[in-house]
Formats: sequence, structure tokens, C-alpha cells
Amino acid sequence: MTDPTKLVPQFQKIIHPEKGDCNRACVATITGIPIDELPTYADGRYYPDLQEVLDKHGWVYFEFPPTDWWWFFIALRNVPVIASVPSQMFEGKQHAIVVRCTPESRLEVLHDPNWNNKPFDKLTPKQVLGWSLLIRKDGLPRIETPA
Repeated sequence: MTDPTKLVPQFQKIIHPEKGDCNRACVATITGIPIDELPTYADGRYYPDLQEVLDKHGWVYFEFPPTDWWWFFIALRNVPVIASVPSQMFEGKQHAIVVRCTPESRLEVLHDPNWNNKPFDKLTPKQVLGWSLLIRKDGLPRIETPA
């Protein structure tokens, strides 16, 4: 498991308006799983295939709409999450970056997997189009089903 204070940035290998792999690079950065072990959109079944790989490494992937960010991220201060933001390269498309909510409740960009982008210096929660969170499976509560 990656120590969130020591993320190892991984950069996207595919820059494309429909099949880019910025999300894959963000997942790799947060989990420490090598990017080449993760599926691409070109594979056709990205999310099911992604969760299958994450299962093997003990992770769960969740996506959330851009609503109610404060109640969600106040509890997750300093936890690296993926933010979907407007793409700088492709009009009307989204791009994934790794961010955190600081102890001062500000949004801080930790990693942009596209080395061609300008910095997202003044990113605000209102610019975020969606959130993705990776959680270790061993950190989730379990309820046993009676036999």
C-alpha cells in the first residue's frame, strides 16, 4: 500500500479526448499499483476491469457527483482523491488529477498526470465535475450474514 504522504506520481501514457488514461495514472499514483497493471479505456470495460485489478490489491473504487463536497471532504482531510476537472487540452472533455482537502479546508492539487498541462493553481470545488475515492478493503466494516 502506498503511504499517502509519499505518493509516487505516475504519468498518463495515452493523451486522447475519449480514451486517455489520466484516471488510470491517478489510480496508480494513489494505490502504488504500476500503471501498466491497470486497464485502459481502450480495453472497452474500464470500470469493471479496474475493480477486478483493484480487488487483487485490496482496494475499492468509488465515484461521486460534484455535489455536497464539504460534508464529504471535511471528514477526509489530507486523503488523496481523484478530481475530474475540465480538460485543458480537449474542449468539453474531463481530466483526472489527484487532490486533497487541506486542514484549512482548501483544495490542493497533489498531482496532474499530464505533464503538458499548466498548473491548476486556483482550483475550487465548484470547478470539479466529479470525485473518485480509493479505499483499502481492509479498512471497511464487515457485517457477517447469518448462516
